[in-house]
Amino acid sequence: MKRVCVFLYMLPLLSIMAACEEESLGDNFNFDQKVAAYVAFNSTAAVNVKEGEDVTFSFEVRTAMQQDITITYVVSGDFDIDEQSVVLPRNSMSVSTTLSIPEGTIVEPATTATATVSLLKAVTSDGRELSIGRLNDPETQKKVLNITLP
Repeated sequence: MKRVCVFLYMLPLLSIMAACEEESLGDNFNFDQKVAAYVAFNSTAAVNVKEGEDVTFSFEVRTAMQQDITITYVVSGDFDIDEQSVVLPRNSMSVSTTLSIPEGTIVEPATTATATVSLLKAVTSDGRELSIGRLNDPETQKKVLNITLP
């Protein structure tokens, strides 16, 4: 009986030792699948804002960069604003910008209007373009502005 108990005790230990490969030291991790540096809206949730007021939104990066990043966006919908840029300073993770909703955006008899802020591109100071959004899908990086009368 004593031999059976010793054998049963040693069996799991021997199977663990036999499963180890001497060639694999545990330091052969593959880090090739890195996530590319990207810029995205802090939140893509719709924002309610009154005509004539300001709305603030933020852009963020996955990791801080060692150089400035110029982020370009555009506004389209019931009012249009050509390309605008905001600079994310080096070693920063996010930057906020403010957009003024112009008077007269809502045309009577309407009582509401909508506009969409779209992230177009992000370029580092040395000219390297960053991905738009975590999956490099610019269609996911849009923010809807629901504009109402004051």
